[in-house]
Amino acid sequence: MRKFILFAILILGITTAKAQMGGVMEYKPVTQPIQSSATYYGKYTLGNDKLWYSDSFTLTITSKQIIYTKNGNAKYLDMVNNGVYTRKDNGIEFRYQKYYLSNKDIYMLISKTKEIKHNGTFYYRIIIDGQTQLAL
Repeated sequence: MRKFILFAILILGITTAKAQMGGVMEYKPVTQPIQSSATYYGKYTLGNDKLWYSDSFTLTITSKQIIYTKNGNAKYLDMVNNGVYTRKDNGIEFRYQKYYLSNKDIYMLISKTKEIKHNGTFYYRIIIDGQTQLAL
């Protein structure tokens, strides 16, 4: 869905058509801001016993903060985007967006692709303070 929205913004924002007299079309470039927010819907949390537990939360990332919503309660966390973190495992490269949560003095990683399959569905991996969560 995010890719479709970004594609639509790109297509709609590249040019603006302006009708001129005589039916001639003139195209002018338009600069559109890139949407800098993303929302993830948490479904599972990995317990200390290495079992997956059903969970339900929403994680919204804006340009300067992360909004964590669970059971109708929202927490607003200031963050700094530290760019892309890359790691290799058995020759496969995994890429994560890395955030520093200054309110909590911890780091959070969110996979760039859906990389973990659980019960037949692929999920984004969120790692926060060492704990893994799965989200759509």
